[in-house]
Amino acid sequence: MLLVYLLAIFLSAALLFLVQPMAAKLVLPILGGSPSVWNTTMVFFQALLLLGYFYSHLVTKKLPRLAQGVVHAGVIAAGAIMLPIALPKVIGTPGAGDSPTLWLLMLLPLVAGVPFFVLTTTGPLLQSWFASSSHRRAKDPYFLYAASNIGSFVGLLCFPFFLEPRFDLAEQSAWFSRGYYAFAALAALCFVFAWRGGARTATVAPSASVPPAAPITWPTRLLWIALAAVPSSLSLSVAHAITTDIAPVPLLWVLPLSIYLLTFVVAFSSRIRVRPEFAGVLLLPVALSLLEVRFAGTALPNELVFAVHLLLLAVGALMCHTRLAASRPAAAGLTEFYLWLAVGGVAGGLFNAMLAPKLFNAALEYPVAVAAACCLIPSRHAATDRRSLLYSVLAALAIPTLAVVAVQWLEARGAIGHAAVPVSKFLALIAACVLVAIPLRGRFIRFGLAVMVAFVYSMLSARQQGGALLYVERTFFGIHEVYQSGDRTRLVHGSTTHGMQSDREELRRTPLSYYHPDGPLGDAMRRAQVEGRPADIAIVGLGVGTTAAYSRSGDRFTFFEIDPAVVGIARDPGLFTYLADAQGTIDIVLGDGRASLARESRRFDLITLDAFSSDAVPLHLLTREAIATYRQRLKPAGAIAFHVSSRYLALGPIISATVAATNTPGDPDPMVVVSRDDLLTRDEGATTGRYPSTWLLAMRRSEAAAMIAAFSESPNPARHWRAIPVPRMKPWTDAYSSIWSALVPAFAKDALEAAEASAPPAPK
Repeated sequence: MLLVYLLAIFLSAALLFLVQPMAAKLVLPILGGSPSVWNTTMVFFQALLLLGYFYSHLVTKKLPRLAQGVVHAGVIAAGAIMLPIALPKVIGTPGAGDSPTLWLLMLLPLVAGVPFFVLTTTGPLLQSWFASSSHRRAKDPYFLYAASNIGSFVGLLCFPFFLEPRFDLAEQSAWFSRGYYAFAALAALCFVFAWRGGARTATVAPSASVPPAAPITWPTRLLWIALAAVPSSLSLSVAHAITTDIAPVPLLWVLPLSIYLLTFVVAFSSRIRVRPEFAGVLLLPVALSLLEVRFAGTALPNELVFAVHLLLLAVGALMCHTRLAASRPAAAGLTEFYLWLAVGGVAGGLFNAMLAPKLFNAALEYPVAVAAACCLIPSRHAATDRRSLLYSVLAALAIPTLAVVAVQWLEARGAIGHAAVPVSKFLALIAACVLVAIPLRGRFIRFGLAVMVAFVYSMLSARQQGGALLYVERTFFGIHEVYQSGDRTRLVHGSTTHGMQSDREELRRTPLSYYHPDGPLGDAMRRAQVEGRPADIAIVGLGVGTTAAYSRSGDRFTFFEIDPAVVGIARDPGLFTYLADAQGTIDIVLGDGRASLARESRRFDLITLDAFSSDAVPLHLLTREAIATYRQRLKPAGAIAFHVSSRYLALGPIISATVAATNTPGDPDPMVVVSRDDLLTRDEGATTGRYPSTWLLAMRRSEAAAMIAAFSESPNPARHWRAIPVPRMKPWTDAYSSIWSALVPAFAKDALEAAEASAPPAPK
């Protein structure tokens, strides 16, 4: 019997973690590569998880056992009717005045809402059935929650490492349907065991010999919500930090979520015992180590920075989850316990995905989550009254602030050199955090708040090191910061510079960074701008409007940009003047580049794909369907330019294979791909403002041969264009893409990093 329960709960949890990425990938080509697609999908499924837990709690408390089985059989059957997971046959797109978020929230229930809802109900409901059985372990069924999280962990890894590289979305959906039918059979067996075993219904009064369970109070419920919300927020914060500020590799989001799930497994395991007090003590030095990482910026190896972020998540989540496990109620309160855990999980997700971008212009949700975790460390010296709590808060805010003020006072009087100020501030803040953690009432509250204050100072210090901060704005697409250092102004997103302009009059109209006239894009522009004929050029991704500097009188440049904040930055003459100085006609179309190009009726001499999220190119812009759309918008001799400069993705071979897949069989002049790697020394990059870059050009084979020949005589090999052979690999489509086929070692130190190191450092 126990094995059947374990298999049913394990399988349902594994399937649960396959639904969200499948559903999100289905709608991604419709709404574009906006992170809000993923954020909205995540919030929808978190809300559905809460609804599923509420259903389980309601059914077990209000219905007798037989009625529970009948009702749940109907719910499982409804989920089966909605299979396979796919887009509706008749589907439109949001209109110009419609909200994409609301449109997506209305679509997702039709795509996968019912099967996902069914799977969310399984854990609490089956544990409730098992708890009322005669099995010797029925009195404490929470070990089944560990099995559920193991299943979630397996499902999480299964999608990117097994399903996505091997199968397209239709095949993935077929595998999911088979798994769902197997789960339905196991759930039916679980109910048969519970019913035939004479399990008592949840509405039957307990025997007089069994003492009633202690009532669940509101302070306990609020504690459960907090202990569930903080790890949820920490997980999202760590994922944001390592995929935006350190290494923007899409697969890395799996690591934080895996650690988050594994801490649940450890906390609720019947064989592994970890005291929350022990995890709490470990959290103190790890939080201070994270503070050191924030101050050090790019000085530390990526491997060490990764380890500190992930270790903090592991220790913080383990402390919270072991406290949850220690405070779990008797089996009679099991479904309510899981309901409040779901409330906390949704609260943490909403804080990071929806609330924080509105409240903060920096990633302050991370230090807030760290501070909250520290405040939740169990302690014998807890602040039990308002006065001690107030004193703890005041001390946590005042002491770190006084430490920073003292360093600045010493600097003003020459006691500390300017170069030593960052290190002095770091040491002063560490000392302040240690000081407030003395064993008195509210020690961990003081420590947590002091760490949060220290984090804020570290962010301010990092921004000062990046140069004079001229502008900062946060949107769903990221945090955009504009810095001025020396005679150059830069737009930074994460750890990547997204555009740069010189303030010197003789260089103000010269495209810099990845778009320099001596670089690959300069070659592509000169090819498209035939003398005596106006050029019509499309650019997906605005940045600071650098490529507008190439426009001549009579040319028409059309930029497609998804983020309104970027448009505002590029148009602000107080920040950048490339658009204002352009000689040709400049149009800006707001929206996803692929979708906007599909609506265009014009044909272009050159289509440039320069859309980035930090250091990663949105994958939906590189599929066979996307490239087919671009080809329809090209003139006969036109070309598609792909900007693929990346420290972590080698996109040349996969783009070559995907472009080849759009050719018509027997075409005498098919489209092929050529590339140029523009490598520079550090000194060259520092003096010219030119960054190393890699660009690909997709064009007719005859045009590509002429392009290669035109530069073959150059004595500088870095000026040569070369053909990329078509590899024997599966092209990317809207239904199939695997990041594994383009992933390169994430910690390689390449020429791009060396060139960016020569410029003023990007803020960390």
